[in-house]
Amino acid sequence: MYKEIEAGSWDTLADQGIGHIVPISSKGLTPSDGYSFFKKTAASEKFLHEMRDAKLADGEVPIHINAIGAHCRHGSNRKGDSFTEKTLREYHPTFVTHGKFYAHHRNRDPRINYGKIASACYNDTMHRVELLVIANTNESAAKKNAGLVLPSDLLDKIEKDAEIVVSMGITIRNDVCGTCHNSAKTRAEYCDETNCRDPKTGEWGFGCKEGLAKVASNGRMQYVDNIEPTFFDISAVGLRPIMLCFGRGSRHVCLTKGREHL
Repeated sequence: MYKEIEAGSWDTLADQGIGHIVPISSKGLTPSDGYSFFKKTAASEKFLHEMRDAKLADGEVPIHINAIGAHCRHGSNRKGDSFTEKTLREYHPTFVTHGKFYAHHRNRDPRINYGKIASACYNDTMHRVELLVIANTNESAAKKNAGLVLPSDLLDKIEKDAEIVVSMGITIRNDVCGTCHNSAKTRAEYCDETNCRDPKTGEWGFGCKEGLAKVASNGRMQYVDNIEPTFFDISAVGLRPIMLCFGRGSRHVCLTKGREHL
């Protein structure tokens, strides 16, 4: 099953900020800048160590992204998609092994990418998956990373502080209803309100076919756990505003973060 999942669709992640400046200058990431960055964003120290030794080529833009929150801390997102901590620990490396930076989920041809996912990690303290994306802003960077230069509309948005949003493309083996535990390989196999019942408590759910993300009077949300995901796409899609910060040498451009709820 293929899904598109917006990085800002967990409210708690949106509160933390989806993307942040990586303060790289011509001298690299200095200790003081690194400490400030970690304190401000609570980013994984893994990225700080990696960026201290990073040697970015001309036109390469580093982007730090808070991508996915684990259910144990962040619950499901606003579309009813959920990932267990165990799943994220095991499968977050697929961002690097299978993933590219795309635009608008045009991901069928991996050669039509606009950068690479240089690193991914699971942040134990913040219970989230974080990414370090390197985007191509000129021909030199595109050639180095076997991709293309960012489309002009996205480059214009970066230059003009316009609003963009980041979304993920994933494939999963199946997902499992959080209420009745029905396992579905396709959406056609989803449960509905006539058969979605908790086997332990006997409580009825809304069903995943029509009821995902609905909340019952007792506060229980209808959601699905995504099983064995392959994360192969992080896309700039320009739909709703979030905060994204890009670094260009000693220059940084920060885009606006929005809080529109689905």
